[in-house]
Amino acid sequence: MTRNALIFASFILVFTFACAPGPGAGKSKDVKTPHKKALGKKGKDKGRLLIGVYECLSCHSLNGQGAKDGVCLDNLDRSREFLIEHILDPETHVERNPKSYGNQPNVMPSYQLSRKEAADIADYLIALRREKHAAKKTRDK
Repeated sequence: MTRNALIFASFILVFTFACAPGPGAGKSKDVKTPHKKALGKKGKDKGRLLIGVYECLSCHSLNGQGAKDGVCLDNLDRSREFLIEHILDPETHVERNPKSYGNQPNVMPSYQLSRKEAADIADYLIALRREKHAAKKTRDK
């Protein structure tokens, strides 16, 4: 083998191993691990980020953004505990509260969030609702 061919072969070999995917590549993201941006945030700020991390807007809409398949999250007139329970286990929550859902079956998947993450999302949605109501009252004056 010539010197240039040997250098080229060595380069290809090193490049191939350097660019090869590491262990776990191609596996689905662990939904229990919050995104880096959400770490260190608290309460409603973390809730806002978690809505992005768990891709809630792929089904729901919020502030005119997202999909229309799920319930609009802008003005949910529900208690904090109601929201937390639904986020944690939507299937069971719909089964226990069929009238609250118009006797419709659940279609929301369970993301297996921690209770704290569900509470942060609920806090964000409640704060957003309060801000919108306060803005409306100010406009109406």
